[in-house]
Amino acid sequence: PAEVRRAWPRLVVVAGRTGVGKTRVLHALRAAGQQVLDLEGLARHRGSAFGFVEDQPTTEAFENALAFEWRRFDPSRPVFVEDEDLHVGTCSVPRGLFDAMQATPHVVRLVATLDQRVALLLD
Repeated sequence: PAEVRRAWPRLVVVAGRTGVGKTRVLHALRAAGQQVLDLEGLARHRGSAFGFVEDQPTTEAFENALAFEWRRFDPSRPVFVEDEDLHVGTCSVPRGLFDAMQATPHVVRLVATLDQRVALLLD
């Protein structure tokens, strides 16, 4: 509902091609005290280039973990989230969150050369 969405924190989507270091940036932001919603971590998935890390939770378990994490956020502070598709492996991102991620004007697009991306992927 609209009244619930107004209470949402501002989403900042961290975007970029595979290998630019989006997950590293999110981990650094979290270490610096920023609010980070780690969809890949909650889904136990390493992204399209790597596939599954371990057995993924059911969509219901994923959504429950996501809701638990979301409730901890201070709505007056931004939440950083990696640009994801509607599915993170076999887990489905809730449609309201996905739509909010797609609609946010706050997008940080990471860019790296092919050589830099390969080096980051191999590291």
